[in-house]
Amino acid sequence: MKNKSTAIDIRNYNRNIIYNLLFQEDDLSQKEIAEKLNLSLPTVIQNLNDLREQNLILELGHYQSTGGRKAKRIALNAMARVALGLDITKNHISLVLLNLTGEILECKHIRLIYRDSSDFYETIATLIKQILMLHNIEKEQILGMGVSLPAIIASDHKTITYSKVITGLPEGALFYEHISSYFSFPILLENDASSGGFAELWFRPSTANIFYLLVSNSIGGAIYFNNTAYTGEHNRSAEIGHTTLIPDGLKCYCGRSGCVDVYCSASLLSEFSEDGTLEGFFNELKMKNPVFIKYWEQYLDYIAMTISNIRLLFDCDIIIGGYVGNYIEPYILDVRKHVMDREIFSENADFVLPCKLHTESSAVGAALIYIDQFKKSI
Repeated sequence: MKNKSTAIDIRNYNRNIIYNLLFQEDDLSQKEIAEKLNLSLPTVIQNLNDLREQNLILELGHYQSTGGRKAKRIALNAMARVALGLDITKNHISLVLLNLTGEILECKHIRLIYRDSSDFYETIATLIKQILMLHNIEKEQILGMGVSLPAIIASDHKTITYSKVITGLPEGALFYEHISSYFSFPILLENDASSGGFAELWFRPSTANIFYLLVSNSIGGAIYFNNTAYTGEHNRSAEIGHTTLIPDGLKCYCGRSGCVDVYCSASLLSEFSEDGTLEGFFNELKMKNPVFIKYWEQYLDYIAMTISNIRLLFDCDIIIGGYVGNYIEPYILDVRKHVMDREIFSENADFVLPCKLHTESSAVGAALIYIDQFKKSI
């Protein structure tokens, strides 16, 4: 019995590493798979047959022959499954549909003020139905929907343990119960910074250790070591937005004073622009408006203080994401310069990085959780 169990485990392992290899390559021949994974050709063929039966791989024709039989081109069937990601903020929702490679098939960002009401959930359900119909998605293809929130989520991914950013967002399992009742597929909840950080790691396969600094209308963080999230004993790690930046400073929505959130949130920049948008602020900055440059320099001081503290604690790369992260790349040298004014160990601040993902990173990361689980389950 033990030998039979061991044989099944080995077969499952081989199938999984073959499947995951196809995530990394556009297409491969059976021989190339065998060589890359040091497996016998019969083992590869057997496992590819299993994956083919599940419609998880495709044959894209043949490679050009160099003599003898033409080799088949084997590739991942990216549309075998899809996942949805929903990011909910105080005044907006963002919805994405991803295939198995993480490609964004659809992205919607609409103004929708949060209300714990049937109207709110039905609006989301209608939008999702339209997107699924547009892309001819069958129920069996849907892995689930990850819901990203500016809140602390328990490890069961159903329970909200702390929420102050979105007015009226119920704590406990009530929100999960309400939203999941509108859908027939699985739902999970995740913190917005954790989702954004996970998305960054997904698209940075060579990176293992990061602190993801979410700079949106609220400030959050996520820590990943060896590609694994460190969430803390109560899922409250990396709440950098509520560390003290200025003692006895401005009042924060959490009830304390001087928090990072008060001095670094994206809304400060939006409110400074005439049209009340972040895009408006950075447009003025791009045109070298001296008033905006002065305000930006002060803002950079606060961000640099925050980054410097993170670096001293974790000694890893720090990725700036969120709303401000979408605009930060042209100014990353300015950020690094301000960080270097406080740096005591490093010769440069190359550890400060702009985010790679500029499209709804928290929604994307929430969807990728389901895709990652699926990859590991095959």
